[in-house]
Amino acid sequence: MRAAVETWKLALRFVWKNLLQIIVLNLFWSAISWLVLPAGPATFALYWFLAELRDNDDDLRTVMYFRALPRFIKDGLIWITGWILVLLLAYSNGYFWGAMLPPVAGWAVRFVWIYALAFLTAMQPYLLEALIVRGEGWKDALRRAAWQVGANPVYSHLHLLIPVVIAVVGYKTVTTFPLLLVSLGVAFMAIIAQEAPWKYGEPPPLERRLEDVL
Repeated sequence: MRAAVETWKLALRFVWKNLLQIIVLNLFWSAISWLVLPAGPATFALYWFLAELRDNDDDLRTVMYFRALPRFIKDGLIWITGWILVLLLAYSNGYFWGAMLPPVAGWAVRFVWIYALAFLTAMQPYLLEALIVRGEGWKDALRRAAWQVGANPVYSHLHLLIPVVIAVVGYKTVTTFPLLLVSLGVAFMAIIAQEAPWKYGEPPPLERRLEDVL
């Protein structure tokens, strides 16, 4: 819990320091992503740009965002296609079994899919960090991301509040307003991945207090 709060503080400072670039990048992302599939490469390039600001504290020109796009076309398309398939499966299975099974069983199936989506969402900061910054392949990146969610359960799941709030705002307002917050969410993801208390391949932080690890 404490680690998550400290991470949010760091993320807010990072966002404030780079607010103008984050706003401009969000406009670029929105312009590229309206056809849905290009949202994958656009998100990967966005994460790369923000990770560069995070790690090197460089005054990057925003044009570098567009120069980074070509290198992320393949992985970005794989990522967005995977999400589309998972969402279709979740919706179709939840709707079909919810109608076919008895009420309790139907809700159990829905709960499984809802938590599966939550777990996959919690994996995203670690997955993008591994694919984009560390340059790992999909197999290793997925293993690293799943491991880090399991190793930092409360820390990782608390951060789901960010996409949940964005989604609720979009649902309640029935507008595209949440699209204006994508860069903000990705900026938080970059800090979340960097500040995870227990990272993949590292020894357990035995000397830390339990609440810091969680």
